[in-house]
Amino acid sequence: MSNTLSIYKISHNEVENSLNINFSDKNSFSLKTDEQKENLLKLINRDYTRDPETFESEDADLLIESLDFICKTLSKTALSFEFDSDDEKTPDLFLFPFDEWDNENDFKLPLSIEGTPSVVYRDKKSLVKFKTNFKSFLEEDDLILLVSIISKAIEESSGLFIFCN
Repeated sequence: MSNTLSIYKISHNEVENSLNINFSDKNSFSLKTDEQKENLLKLINRDYTRDPETFESEDADLLIESLDFICKTLSKTALSFEFDSDDEKTPDLFLFPFDEWDNENDFKLPLSIEGTPSVVYRDKKSLVKFKTNFKSFLEEDDLILLVSIISKAIEESSGLFIFCN
């Protein structure tokens, strides 16, 4: 199965702080539609729920898209590419966007019922592990860029938000 990864170098604290902005600052995000504004407000106000067992929700896709928008707006370094998510051939590449969050605070975001879109946060510690593992089998240009953005995040003690569609 082919997926698209959108990766943003931004710290968890920066995103968390943006979700705690006061109402007048929320209008500074340049949104095109009322639906986007509504979903962004729902995310910022934590006005959503998720199933207590599966963590899934009907509106997960819209909330994840809103978080993607925030990360895209705030991040100065981003990368997007397609990859084949084959958990048997390249398990580390599969786990990179689909495993548990490295930070316990996942904003209580619900999971998509379809599995994607999805989002995960990777901190410096796990980025070091993924970078080492990726270097052992990467040859494609996109994956070389992936190692590069991981290296930059490690150097700057930042993290990465990884969105998968």
